[in-house]
Amino acid sequence: MDHPLDGAIERVRRSRRHSKTLTALIGRTARSYESEVIASNDPGVVQGDLEFSIKETDWPRPVPPGVQVLVSEAVFNLRCALDYLVYELAKRDSGQAVEQTQFPICDNPAQVGKQRGFREYRNKALRGVSDQHVALIETFQPYNGAAWAATLRDISNSDKHKTLVLVGNFVQGEYLLTSKPAGGRLEHGTRAMFERASRDGQDVHAQAEYALRLLIDGRIDVVAALRDIQREVSATIEAFRTAF
Repeated sequence: MDHPLDGAIERVRRSRRHSKTLTALIGRTARSYESEVIASNDPGVVQGDLEFSIKETDWPRPVPPGVQVLVSEAVFNLRCALDYLVYELAKRDSGQAVEQTQFPICDNPAQVGKQRGFREYRNKALRGVSDQHVALIETFQPYNGAAWAATLRDISNSDKHKTLVLVGNFVQGEYLLTSKPAGGRLEHGTRAMFERASRDGQDVHAQAEYALRLLIDGRIDVVAALRDIQREVSATIEAFRTAF
């Protein structure tokens, strides 16, 4: 039997699918940048080991086409999931469909200056929702510790999407001297791109790996934030499941 909140849950699933596609796109972009990491051996040899310097690419970089759309869709579905929850609560509590309801996200319980607080939403966005359920919704507000809700609100601002940038850094690598069974780590770990240098007839294979982060507003790691918000939105919906 269908549950009234199935639509909200489906919205979270859609958001996760968009996040998965976004993560894959960022991964492909990272691998394309690895070819720009140049490993070069130092003129000197210290105790038989070659010393390498890594030529980093310039950061931040513009985001690939399609990233903004994927971020927007992932965020939009999360906001819809929460709004869907409030709509179903208002319908259940009042006994009829109530239009123009919304899950409010507020920094304060009451109005501060020109910024409306949670109480100002009671008779509009939460119209038809019972006092008991309004009180529970209030526990998921930023001023009650739900930082994820504030992050969702911030990254759903379309103007913020103009600040999306990719920030990358070399995270790990190794080198191998092919003329003898010796090698070492450039940093830690291994994987990725191969470049060849040569000294005294000795071939040197260097590997390097890049890690990319997608930042919005210069501070929020979008992929990590979406993962956290999806988990919290699911938990929020689950908290109301027994009300139906």
